[in-house]
Amino acid sequence: MKRDEKPISKSDEPPTRDATPMGMRGDLTKLLLSSINEKQVIILSRLYYNRNEGITSVLRSLSISEEIPLSTLKLNARKLREFGLIAFSGGGSLRPATLTKSGSTILSIINKVNAEP
Repeated sequence: MKRDEKPISKSDEPPTRDATPMGMRGDLTKLLLSSINEKQVIILSRLYYNRNEGITSVLRSLSISEEIPLSTLKLNARKLREFGLIAFSGGGSLRPATLTKSGSTILSIINKVNAEP
């Protein structure tokens, strides 16, 4: 240690997860809920149960059952893929559309908040 340097004290260390104020979790939840719209939540929820359908089949089914234009669902699916919340391949690939680990986590947070009275 140089002569001018002072030793690092606990107050100089970055806060740990346990030091996060309780209100911050609520703020993060509010931020999350304001960043994801209702149609995106519908897509995430549907993909949670998807096992073998491609994104086009999933979105067509949702378009009919939820009476949402297919183009709107496609736009929202692209946004979710950009956010890293869902995975699907384009160009007619037979790979099923799925939630990513992050997408699954986000959906569980949303469901927990919606279940609260």
